[in-house]
Amino acid sequence: MKRVICMILLGCVLSYPLSAQQQNLTLPYQDWYSFEKPQEDYTKDFLKSSIAPLALAGVGLLIQSNADFKHELQTYLDWNKDWQVPMYEDELRWAPYYIGFMLPVFGVYPQHKGLHAIPLALGAYCLADACVASLKRSTGIQRPNEKLHHLYNSFPSQHTSMAFVAATILHQEYGHYSPWISIGGYSIAAWVGYTRIAQSYHWTADVLVGAAIGTFCTNLVYWAYDGLSDYICTKKEQSLSLMPFYDGRQASLCLSYQF
Repeated sequence: MKRVICMILLGCVLSYPLSAQQQNLTLPYQDWYSFEKPQEDYTKDFLKSSIAPLALAGVGLLIQSNADFKHELQTYLDWNKDWQVPMYEDELRWAPYYIGFMLPVFGVYPQHKGLHAIPLALGAYCLADACVASLKRSTGIQRPNEKLHHLYNSFPSQHTSMAFVAATILHQEYGHYSPWISIGGYSIAAWVGYTRIAQSYHWTADVLVGAAIGTFCTNLVYWAYDGLSDYICTKKEQSLSLMPFYDGRQASLCLSYQF
């Protein structure tokens, strides 16, 4: 026999009487609050998606280990090291998020429900940022630009990492609609990485490893979510759900766990 534990998290949000005639809300998901069983072979998909970021990290580390090639490559790419041409990398690193926020306006909804997509995005951002910050402190590599030689936090690129986190989230949530959405997001992220080299804020290795961290950490968070969903969900019923309740006068939110 199953026991159900219900806890009221939010009550009496609407305390005034409403009209007897109510409008039905149309949601993109019938049960937007609950977990869904992931697709089969999600671990295999994660391993396949890890090939590209691991390859980027490998190339970046090879360049980092060869000081002569690293400096020679920088001289070919840092054409805007005087910062005379604006490249808008600060704004563009968040552009895939803006695209993701706007697509539902046109009827294109994310693959995961909003209640789950937001923690996924925050988790990916925090994990990637923690990895970047840790590497910056432990490596202490000097910035390539002479104006920034007093800074020893070049490796890896935080701008590039965050841009690829955003691009990978866009790919995970909307890539199934069209590959061009994913291409657009990753193109923006690649541009952000290029600007960091062109303006001599970072070495090429910094950007490659930053892109690898952003992509891999985001895919890792999504894989962990799929594993959690697979554990929680069963074929016949779900053991954990978050359910809204509304009776025309009051609204509340219930957390239900069955065991």
